[in-house]
Amino acid sequence: GDFTSGNWGASFNGISGRLEIEYRGVDVIRASDMATIDSSFDLEVVFFGLNFIRVAIADLTFDTEYSPAMESRDHPVRSGDNWSQAYTATTTVSGDSDYFDPSEFDTSTQENTTWEVIDSGPPSEQQGSDTITVDYSGCDDSYKINQWNTTGPPTGFEWYCPAVRGPAWIRITQSAGFQIDWLLKRYIPADSYNVVN
Repeated sequence: GDFTSGNWGASFNGISGRLEIEYRGVDVIRASDMATIDSSFDLEVVFFGLNFIRVAIADLTFDTEYSPAMESRDHPVRSGDNWSQAYTATTTVSGDSDYFDPSEFDTSTQENTTWEVIDSGPPSEQQGSDTITVDYSGCDDSYKINQWNTTGPPTGFEWYCPAVRGPAWIRITQSAGFQIDWLLKRYIPADSYNVVN
């Protein structure tokens, strides 16, 4: 995904300009129960001072391993269900920045996370006076699963869409101080071969 603050929408070291962020992510999911084994995303942050002077802020990779695998879905997903799990989340941050040491975001924490199915229907969220929805229209029977850690603050949510057997929307609140939303734009299933029902 890509984000821009728009021209004159950001400032850095006292100079106004434009902030552009490019991010890509990959999750390694266990097929038997959809548990997350590893989550990795790349984040490139560039500032354009006065909208044309390019300043590379950071080019980072956040890699989080879960032990045991994080079971953020409890199948079958049903309204009102909740479940908890203890696991270790180890995040390693690598990359380059002239403004901070990326490894300062390295963590290894014992987590005790609770998930709860709190809503169902088409994926949507209120942000101010706007209602945000996903582009893909085939997920009207989705379930919103909220996630909390041991200290109580929300760490994200997922709108699980049974029609695509996966998420229509994932919101991640990262301990480094930012939030990422992954929204399903299209779904193109591949044919399965040699699958026995």
